[in-house]
Amino acid sequence: MDLIGVVHNYRYLDDVDNYILSTHPKGIQSLMVELPPNWPEFKARNARYTNFFDILAHRYEKRGTRIVYGDRVRESHLSRLESISSLPFSSLLLILYGLPERFYSYLDASFTHLRDSVMAEAIREENPDIVVAGRLHADYLKDKFSNAYYTAFVKEMGMHKKPRNADNIIYLH
Repeated sequence: MDLIGVVHNYRYLDDVDNYILSTHPKGIQSLMVELPPNWPEFKARNARYTNFFDILAHRYEKRGTRIVYGDRVRESHLSRLESISSLPFSSLLLILYGLPERFYSYLDASFTHLRDSVMAEAIREENPDIVVAGRLHADYLKDKFSNAYYTAFVKEMGMHKKPRNADNIIYLH
């Protein structure tokens, strides 16, 4: 299995996609992304929502790759997001909702690792060819899957801390 830790910013999407294409020129059978399993249904009802992992998954699905939605903890997050979206002043409410959600995500990725451990469970069950997750999640997953080849995408200026146990580091500009 290949593990790819990313800075999930749209401007780096092509870098990640091109890396996968260059390292797997014959294509891949399966790709796990950091999206909840109910993402396709959510996306069908809420086309305006998109993110780095959604676009990456869509590209590979069009190429015939089976997509594994590995962020199983976040299923309930989408339900809350959808209910807030239908309320008056939803933009403001979404911003306010997003602040503690981002704080919790950072705490979980840094300390409790609930999402990470559930992603690890999805990897064991689904056995994807490639796993693409945020850098902090990927660091944790590398610890759990030491035989995985871990490529970390790192911003030259910034990005948290140095990746742990990366086999390959790609610096982004």
